Amino acid sequence: MFQLALAAPNDSLKLFIDDMMRNTPWDDEKLKSKITEDLLNKSQGSFLWLSLVLRDLVTCNTTEEVLETLEVIPPELSALYARQELLVARDLRPSDAPLVKSLLSWAACSERELHEEDLKEALKPKFPLLNVRHTLSRLCGDFVAVDRKGNISMAHHTANEFLTTAATSMLRVDTQEAHALILERCLTMLTSPRFKLRLKSHGCTGLLRYCCLSWPYHMARSDLVPKEENYVRQVFDLFGSPAVLAWIEAVAITGQISVLASASRALTQVTAIVRQTTAREDSVSHHSENIERLSSWATALVRIAGKFGTHLLQCPGSVYSLLPLFCPPDSVIARQFASTGPYAPKVTGISSPAWDDCLAKLTLSPNQRPEAIYCLDGFLGILTSDKCVNLYDTLSFEELRTFRHEETIATAQFSQGGNLLVTCGIRTMKVWDTATGRVLHRYSNPPGPGSRGLRAASVAFSRDTSEIIAFSLDSSIHRRKLSEEGDWVRVDFQGQDESTVARGRGSPFCSAFSPDGSKIALAYRAALTSVRDTETGSLIGLCVARDGYKITRNANTDHPLKLTWNPVTEHVVGIFLNGSVFKWDPSEPEAVEMDDRGILATEIACSADGRLIVTSHRDGSLKVFDFENFALLFSLSSMVRPSAMAFSPDGRRIYDLRQSVCSVWQPDALIRITEQDEHNGEASALCCGSSITGFSASEATAVMLQPVSVVAADGTSTAYAFGNDGGVVRYFPADSDQGVDLSCGLLGVRSLSFSLDGKSLTAGTLDNKVVVSKITPNGQLDGNSAFRLEALGAIRQTVLDARGEFLLTHDDESCYWMPHPNKRGFISVRPSSISYHDPGPDNETEKNPDLPGSMIERRWDIDWQRLDSVDWSNVAPTSSRRLQSIHRDDDLVVHRVFMTPDHKGMFLQLSGPGQIPGRREIRFTLLDTSFLLSSSMTDADPPSNRLQPRFLPKAILDTIEIPLGFLFDSHDPSRRGFRKGVDQAADVTLAFIDKDFWNAMILR
Repeated sequence: MFQLALAAPNDSLKLFIDDMMRNTPWDDEKLKSKITEDLLNKSQGSFLWLSLVLRDLVTCNTTEEVLETLEVIPPELSALYARQELLVARDLRPSDAPLVKSLLSWAACSERELHEEDLKEALKPKFPLLNVRHTLSRLCGDFVAVDRKGNISMAHHTANEFLTTAATSMLRVDTQEAHALILERCLTMLTSPRFKLRLKSHGCTGLLRYCCLSWPYHMARSDLVPKEENYVRQVFDLFGSPAVLAWIEAVAITGQISVLASASRALTQVTAIVRQTTAREDSVSHHSENIERLSSWATALVRIAGKFGTHLLQCPGSVYSLLPLFCPPDSVIARQFASTGPYAPKVTGISSPAWDDCLAKLTLSPNQRPEAIYCLDGFLGILTSDKCVNLYDTLSFEELRTFRHEETIATAQFSQGGNLLVTCGIRTMKVWDTATGRVLHRYSNPPGPGSRGLRAASVAFSRDTSEIIAFSLDSSIHRRKLSEEGDWVRVDFQGQDESTVARGRGSPFCSAFSPDGSKIALAYRAALTSVRDTETGSLIGLCVARDGYKITRNANTDHPLKLTWNPVTEHVVGIFLNGSVFKWDPSEPEAVEMDDRGILATEIACSADGRLIVTSHRDGSLKVFDFENFALLFSLSSMVRPSAMAFSPDGRRIYDLRQSVCSVWQPDALIRITEQDEHNGEASALCCGSSITGFSASEATAVMLQPVSVVAADGTSTAYAFGNDGGVVRYFPADSDQGVDLSCGLLGVRSLSFSLDGKSLTAGTLDNKVVVSKITPNGQLDGNSAFRLEALGAIRQTVLDARGEFLLTHDDESCYWMPHPNKRGFISVRPSSISYHDPGPDNETEKNPDLPGSMIERRWDIDWQRLDSVDWSNVAPTSSRRLQSIHRDDDLVVHRVFMTPDHKGMFLQLSGPGQIPGRREIRFTLLDTSFLLSSSMTDADPPSNRLQPRFLPKAILDTIEIPLGFLFDSHDPSRRGFRKGVDQAADVTLAFIDKDFWNAMILR
């Protein structure tokens, strides 16, 4: 067995002293022993003190100097710093003062450590240093340290405190001036004409990286910035020029999107001080236009981080071309940088001309239904229906990780510090480390009558996060230590009688743990609402009936629908079954109910400081009230009812779940409240019983558009149309941003297509309605002449032939139909074959207009056993090796088909069984179909009547999310889509949207 002996503190200090004196030229061992003994007696166990003293001692030349130094060295660290200051200042020249100020300002006030090369560049051109280490040693003494890697920092945080508070010589650091000095250097670099060029050539590294990420930190810490003309002018220059876009790109390159939010707060602070200064001087500032621009940028930056943060992280360069287009037209970034030329791209459908209260929207995947939301400091958790909890960053809204339980999750909860997550499935519970996504503990559910155990209705962590506490549907509380040993411990209820909750009454209607897990609020049908201690099970309080009568076992009382807690005052806050809001102090018998009985609330949440509550209502609205007096502060109107809500920890934001979208709201009313609290001080803000006064209620409207279900483009012009889940088609004529709506049915539009000549538009809905509308010669949709009919069955596609004479509808999931480009009839693409269908004699088609089986068919089989991979650049075959395994063609489903502009090739989007059982994977393939253009179909058969498909490489498959179609350009002969059967002067380019739904990319 190995044993590790820990050295005593004095032994460690002695080893440190011996090591420091090992390289001294002293031969007197007695002197060394005396030095060691004296230093050990005075050091008080401080290695820092020893280090500073020894550096002073080793410079002595005689025994007398050593002994004298030992006598005068003070044992207190502060006094030692003062002595160090005198020694350093004694050797400085008056001309050294500016350089000393700059060196110590960067060392003491930098947000992070700087490398010596970065500091050298920061001091240029005013101080072109030859050797940074030597200069720091001579001018700053032992106050500044440089490690082996060249990183510069203060020797200790106490040294930093001394220079910024107690120093009296030229070594003293004025933090206000220091932050302003560093800010000036940062802004000088960002507004330099070479900034963007350096970013493109060298990336965001070195001092440039520091300047891009840290200038908001220094601006927020210096009161001199809004008062000095030169600093304000630099800020104006940055945000009044294209340099601001290059800065946003640099921030995105580093992945630190949260810096945009920090810059927003710093700009808000500066503009507020400048406005106050102008008001006191009772004059009109000549900077008023620039101040308004900065204020607009303060609003825009936090919106950009929320709405476009994920996209900028994936493609930082999109800040120049795409970001101004997708921002509201009245926003500062759109006004300054959006292209307005006749050929500039346009974006239509932006719901508001200016930034609204919606900061961001997180759209979950179609197979995920959000069920609960948890907001903590720095991240957001969403419990979904597909057995997982998704974690998002609350600044960039980037998905951080997913906690997949592999069972249906009944409930989940984070610890108060946010470092742990517990998920409760139908059989097991798992405790996760939120930083790594690792499962720390896995337990079976508390024992119950079935093999699955008792399923949790609510769960919480104890105050010290050493236990998890579960409340089950059988009205029992169980506790368990966060360790592999031990088992669940049941907590029996104490003080229970017939007027509260009797055994056998049934499962609780709702329950809620207090934030620290020490108490639980319970609501049952026909029973009083109660609060119990989760450790002893004892009854803490009962909320008597609101009308004062005694409740019997069969009474149909107005029990609570929802319960939550005020984390500060420890009130229970909830909603009665009739929709009224109440608050209840468990130490009191009666609840206080909101006067307005007609609000019909459905969900409720309380802010972390206990001063605000937010409620959702049956009409879809969302309202924020003052907790103390229920005064209305903010109202949001919407047609879609939220299913869950949460406040951000700072109270500035509200998160809600509506359908498959998580919306992030940051109303101006909440910002004003928190800013007033910061101005008045946290003590007054958090005082129990304090109310919010001086604020009038504000209103906003949330536009929840119906999700787009299908999109179609006219191949003869720039006209396009889309259908939504509400059964409405919106058509946009060529070169117009004004759409025309066409109502097609009560349910969602499933199919939408233009005729090949662009003269007709067909739509099919989920309720089997088919609408064919003509497009006039001037490109307008003639809704009055729309032809409407009801299909015989469900509709997947509606297709017109090339001449507009025949309409085909079908719901064959394994088949995709399209008109033949130059013949009367249709082409069907199945996983196993491509067929041409001739409608045949007119009388036969009239008898069976919706039955493609009555058509004359010619078929070509697809040989899935002969597959070639293709190269990225020219999609030419790279290998004729047969794949070792391939799914049967009857396992595949054809979803979309695109023909090349010259109609000689096809791009197929299919799906087949994936590696995970029960899940299908999307795949894409290419087919040479030039034989379909043959004048005689009998001569059009390819060799052996079998087609050879070619799958795309995995690198491309991992990039494509939505294929858009082919583009055609005959001016570049170097780009070819197919090696055989394609005009060599043709360029076949596939356009698609990537996985991030941001970049439209092309594959040639």
